[in-house]
Amino acid sequence: MEFHDIDFFIKEFSLDETPESANFTVAADDDFEIYVNGKCANDPQLHNSAKYSNAPVDLDLKKFLQPGKNRIVFKVVNQTLQAGLIFRGSVTT
Repeated sequence: MEFHDIDFFIKEFSLDETPESANFTVAADDDFEIYVNGKCANDPQLHNSAKYSNAPVDLDLKKFLQPGKNRIVFKVVNQTLQAGLIFRGSVTT
């Protein structure tokens, strides 16, 4: 029997204006999908692949962010235990 733990991590924030840049680095155990304001921001075909497994991934989220409220949802999948996530980001307006 195969076990998969799926956890969701949510970050909400507001921006006064359209960002000039929005660079994030994400690492997850074992894999992740990221949604910004309801749109998938990483290649969903790579979900559950070795490409994202544990290795940090750099993402440019500028085109997904907007003035006002923004919501980033990380869907993290772990194959054996609880899912884990580390992320950092920088948004410049």
